[in-house]
Amino acid sequence: MILRRAIAGFLVALAVASCAASSPYRAAAEPDRAAIVAAVRDYYALRNRLTAGLDIIDFWQTYPELSYDHDLVRGINLEVMTWKWSHDPELVRLDYRTDLESYEPVKVFVRANEALAYLHGLEAWDHPTGGPSTRGEFRTVLSLRLADGKWSVVRSDEQMMGEPAPTDPPTR
Repeated sequence: MILRRAIAGFLVALAVASCAASSPYRAAAEPDRAAIVAAVRDYYALRNRLTAGLDIIDFWQTYPELSYDHDLVRGINLEVMTWKWSHDPELVRLDYRTDLESYEPVKVFVRANEALAYLHGLEAWDHPTGGPSTRGEFRTVLSLRLADGKWSVVRSDEQMMGEPAPTDPPTR
């Protein structure tokens, strides 16, 4: 009898844990959405400074999780690439800037202490030799985590050419 209760208790705990892990994302409501979008804007403000002399080590002090798992092919955590091309004399880009909601408002989804922010924006930069600015559309999914009452970016996933747009709502 005691063994049956222990097994039943274990199975209930396992079921509860698996349900929590598989709970779906839902569209964020205010004020969560506003707090997450503010965290996204803070991330981009610092990321944009990578082209204006901010060292990647200083960036990673604010966002340590982004210093791991760089994947150029899949577009994961490519902040180091932004920093590298901004320091390459042949590729240097000046006055790098982003308009996060150029195409559509930031979409925000939450699940417990996790969030996803979908961005469809416009990036622009000037060249040291002059001429017109270069502009490009971008789509990025930022993963955020809530810790100590503050949202922070823990993963960036830039949509690469040929990669399908993320599902809405997210299924991961």
